[in-house]
Amino acid sequence: MSDWMPMPRAASLVLPLVVLTALTVGACQPMAWTKPGATPELAQIDQHECSRLASQTAFRDYFHGGPFFYPFPDRWHRRSHFYRQQREFDRMSYEAHLQDYCMRARGYELVPIGPG
Repeated sequence: MSDWMPMPRAASLVLPLVVLTALTVGACQPMAWTKPGATPELAQIDQHECSRLASQTAFRDYFHGGPFFYPFPDRWHRRSHFYRQQREFDRMSYEAHLQDYCMRARGYELVPIGPG
């Protein structure tokens, strides 16, 4: 007869919980845009400019309901509240993507900062 016994259910959840906690704590590390030869002041100016440009572009592209051309403004259609929430989330996601693209195009790289 074997000495092997199945692991209790609670004990089998400990390892995934520990791994998930470690990943979550690691993902909370602060990040900063860095570029060789750029001062923190220049990085802040470039980040502000990219943020402004991304915000303008995302607002313009999503003003009539989406990133594609729609012949009529959204206010002429009856849309649900959830549709508007999803559209706002899409616009914010698009804006973040544009800002990231702008900073990378200027030669910056997003790196974790902190101890180490």
